[in-house]
Amino acid sequence: MITTMQTFDLARSEKLAEQLPELQHWQASSPQLQLVLMGSDYVSGLLAAGRVELSLLSAILDESLTLSELCSEQARAELMALSDEAEFNCALRQLRQRTQTLLIARDLARLSNTQQTCREISECADFFIEIARDWHQQQLSQQFGEARSISGEPLSLAILAMGKLGGRELNLSSDIDLVFCFREAGYTQSEKQIDHQRYFTKIGQGIIRSLDQTTAEGFVYRVDMRLRPYGSSGALVSNFDSFEQYLQSQGRPWERYAMAKARVISSSAQDQQILRQQLSSFAFRRYIDFSVIDSLREIKSLIKSENKRLNRVDNVKLGRGGIREIEFIFQSFQVVRGGREIRLQSPSLFAVAPQLVELGLMDGETVDALLNAYCFLRDVEHRIQAWQDEQSQTLPGDERGRGRIAWLMGFSELSEFETELARHRELASTVFSQTITDEPRDQSSRFKLSPIWYSLWKMDIAEADLDAFGYQSIQTVVEQIHAVRSSRVIEQLTPESRQRLDEFAPRLLAACAAADKPDETLERTWPLLKSIIRRSAYMVMMLEHPQVMGELIKLAALSPWIAEQFVRHPALLDELMNAQRLYSPPTRESLQSEIREQLMRLNWDDLEGHMEVLRYYRRAHILRVAACELTGRLPLTQVSDYLTWLAEVILEQVVSIAWAQMTAKHGAPVVDGAEILEGDHFCVLAYGKLGGIELGYSSDLDIVFIHDTDAFSSTQGAKPIDHQTFFSRLGQRIIHILATEMPSGRLYEIDTRLRPSGNSGPLTSSYVAFEKYQLKSAWVWEHQALVRARPVAGSGALAKKVNRLRHQILGMNRDRATLRSEVVGMRDKMKAHLSNKDPQLFHLKHDKGGMVDIEFMVQFLVLAYAQQHVEMARYTDNIRLIESFVVTGILSETQAEQLISAYKAYRSAGHRLALQQHSLQVSAQEFAASREVVTALWQQYLDNE
Repeated sequence: MITTMQTFDLARSEKLAEQLPELQHWQASSPQLQLVLMGSDYVSGLLAAGRVELSLLSAILDESLTLSELCSEQARAELMALSDEAEFNCALRQLRQRTQTLLIARDLARLSNTQQTCREISECADFFIEIARDWHQQQLSQQFGEARSISGEPLSLAILAMGKLGGRELNLSSDIDLVFCFREAGYTQSEKQIDHQRYFTKIGQGIIRSLDQTTAEGFVYRVDMRLRPYGSSGALVSNFDSFEQYLQSQGRPWERYAMAKARVISSSAQDQQILRQQLSSFAFRRYIDFSVIDSLREIKSLIKSENKRLNRVDNVKLGRGGIREIEFIFQSFQVVRGGREIRLQSPSLFAVAPQLVELGLMDGETVDALLNAYCFLRDVEHRIQAWQDEQSQTLPGDERGRGRIAWLMGFSELSEFETELARHRELASTVFSQTITDEPRDQSSRFKLSPIWYSLWKMDIAEADLDAFGYQSIQTVVEQIHAVRSSRVIEQLTPESRQRLDEFAPRLLAACAAADKPDETLERTWPLLKSIIRRSAYMVMMLEHPQVMGELIKLAALSPWIAEQFVRHPALLDELMNAQRLYSPPTRESLQSEIREQLMRLNWDDLEGHMEVLRYYRRAHILRVAACELTGRLPLTQVSDYLTWLAEVILEQVVSIAWAQMTAKHGAPVVDGAEILEGDHFCVLAYGKLGGIELGYSSDLDIVFIHDTDAFSSTQGAKPIDHQTFFSRLGQRIIHILATEMPSGRLYEIDTRLRPSGNSGPLTSSYVAFEKYQLKSAWVWEHQALVRARPVAGSGALAKKVNRLRHQILGMNRDRATLRSEVVGMRDKMKAHLSNKDPQLFHLKHDKGGMVDIEFMVQFLVLAYAQQHVEMARYTDNIRLIESFVVTGILSETQAEQLISAYKAYRSAGHRLALQQHSLQVSAQEFAASREVVTALWQQYLDNE
């Protein structure tokens, strides 16, 4: 084969050398030139016709000439200086011949990898599109005046790049799919004024003429406008309002698939922001959208039927296992999950692929194999197109032509190339076939599901063997079914939603019947059906992905609390799609990264949007930590760490959101003559379980707000206010974001009563006031609370000051007898109001020998001994504080181990009972040994008698 290729190359080279004698010497010493001349009859033809110079090709191959030098500001200026349209179009095509020579030569000579080649081709297209737009707008403005907004800003035509151009994945001979928009209606500014619709339509028509028309110099790009609103029958350009209205009211699922790859080019920053928001809200729903699966199935079916009908075996794009199938695989994940996972919203396949691995949606080996296949097929496509600059993805039909492609791909034998090509296409085809099931569910699933479950759903059970259903009380089950089937909601369902319900309900019945306690499991999960009857996309999700229903049943069987979360918030079902992530606890850093990423897509002033995202984010992670604890994947301390980190990163974001909104209205506070940055000179001090790193599933947040600025200075903004008012309102806004009840619930219950002077004091204290109160006015119980206090958000410098003050207060010299009396007195008051009165029961938290006794004992020991042992003030969590008592000799190792064991047992039982929706009261005998340990130590250190 090598000989054949060389002979073929020699014949072509000799013919070209006759026309270009200077080529002979240089060609013999340049293997890269051999590749280019053999691989592109188009480039050879340009050289022979004198349309590109040999020196240009030489500069390209030795990399002394780059695309940016051809598509330069100077080139732009020269084009913009032309006044005649025919002259302008001719110059465009001549420049295109030079850029195309560069792109083909760099690709064939392997000076660029696949991704770089696609990006360079796309950057080149962007350049030509922008030049054409600006030139035609310049000409029209001279004739009709400029288009301006109501506020007087110049307007220009905004252009959306679709498809491969949108993803910066254009091939050498691609069409370019464009959509034209403009911001607002109006009239141009001149005596010959025309309306903006007509003005921008003329610009759009000019762009198409300049790029698409074939002249003696050829064309620049074939332009396809069929993806605009209403397709070929729609207006060539749309204003932003009508474009958005079309997407929201008329946009079809396949258009969402297309818009997932849209990219805004050649537009002002403001236009880009508006269009990106419109595109994102249409293409990527905020919830995981499984209702689009049927549309994706239709697209896939069309791809397969076309392949079968047209027998595109040699087409590397449209044939089986081709480029289009790989694009479909990645794009389907984007459309279904892009609303929830913002990192999937990139139009670039190369950018999306690694994110699917990080999110656990595809395994790394499969993604790597698909990317390798994609790059291989794109390289083949480029070598096909480089030959004659034709829009083709079909391999040559003759052996010599195929051999040329194989040689250009680096293979010495055609058979080796074809084997490798077949391997990549088989892999792509296999993954493609697995991405979306080919047949609708009701064609296949009924055959696999026993008919008894359809009978039970339809209550046609008169002749059925009731034992076969697996439930102990069929009558109760039938009543639950009847309650749903007889509801008015069902009568109002669309035929499509009713069909989904009739498919889903029997499967839910069967899945619950297979659980260890079927009646109990059905009782917990059946209410979910009522919650999602009107939102059948969730039924589609579970029908398409049976593992989701499996996880639902497993978790509901383990915990009625979890089952209730799904009933109240069905969107949480999305979290069951990825079992690996569900049961893999994140680090604090990954929690921070995830919430920042989710909030990035929102405008800073969209307070309701931020609140909704934060609420879903917390619920999703609460579900994950509960799932990990119930299945034994996380021990108690790590559960509390997870829940505490979650609260901390949420508080950080809430402070950031509140700060941005306050400073936008009033300006930032001023210290030493300069406006302070976000969160500086302000901190959130956490007490209780948050401060002690011991949060539970439904714990309140005990927090206090502190600032260290001059309270009487003012902010510098349009509506200045004094610092004390600013920080008090900042605290109010933080509480509003956290505690406001919304349809999706609230983030946390907030308790601020531990601030100086309690509810009668200001919401936010200055550091000076806080310090003065703690040193001179605070009660002993308030110093007890400081044992478990730590800054969790805001200024690091202020946090250090607060920590130093805390250490100072905890290390104060105290009379132990007086301290003991105060602590015991407070504990007795709590027992009188909160402890259990039934001797047969034991309340884990409030009764004698319970958690509060341990917490009070720890607080007493810290306040009594921290003066001699300053290291006690270092920790805020009870377990490490108890361990510190051993180091300082206050407790023996045995006593500490017993006390820690008791505390862990109580907390673990508390978590378990919460997940079972039980109170903290248990049998008095259940923790008898632990109570004895705690009571004995209490008597040793705190008994006044």
